[in-house]
Amino acid sequence: MDLAQLTLLDDFKFSGHWWLPSKPEDKVAGVLSASPQAGIRLELVGLFDQPEFEAPLWLIGCQLPRLDILLGTDSGGGDHTLGTVDLVDTSTNSFRISYLLAGRHFPSVSEISFKSALVEFSNLEAWSGYKYWQSPKSNSSGFFRIDIPNTETTLFRTNATGPIRELALNAYTASRFTWPVVEIRPHVEFSVDLSNFTDLKAFFAVLDELGQFHDYAHRRTQLHQEIEVS
Repeated sequence: MDLAQLTLLDDFKFSGHWWLPSKPEDKVAGVLSASPQAGIRLELVGLFDQPEFEAPLWLIGCQLPRLDILLGTDSGGGDHTLGTVDLVDTSTNSFRISYLLAGRHFPSVSEISFKSALVEFSNLEAWSGYKYWQSPKSNSSGFFRIDIPNTETTLFRTNATGPIRELALNAYTASRFTWPVVEIRPHVEFSVDLSNFTDLKAFFAVLDELGQFHDYAHRRTQLHQEIEVS
């Protein structure tokens, strides 16, 4: 499944097989799903052949198992890494997933490191002010005209200090025509290039700071608009 086409507000669900990095031969079928309300969830048909998944441990009040990493492959052959995996329901073999890395297997947390990323936030298109279509005057009174940009536009780019070497905000417009409907969808994302490779926890800290900047600027933009309208 190509998760690159989805946003943080999209629901998705797909089936696959999942295993512990230390026992790739012990694969268990299951369904991975995600939604803004429920987060990422994995429901397995059975459990892994490991001592921590033996039912008597739960009956005597022990904490339910947590896995650092779980690997999987979907029905289309795509690779996935699930991080911080908590068993939350023993009756349905359901797990809560803290994060999903699509497209590659990372056998251990120590091997997960990044130097660059494309980052999306909800409402980023409106916050950026990207003009993703124009409607100039048509040459015929019986028709209207829409112009859609077909190349990526860099709204801003800056060289920064600290962990971020370069930060840019890029935008483009995706369009699709299926008679009689024309779909026009703006796409805006931050391009983040770090000074050095960093582990996932540190990378999330950088993205969290970027998200706080986006939230603050978005609130300032809303306030400014409200003042002008009133």
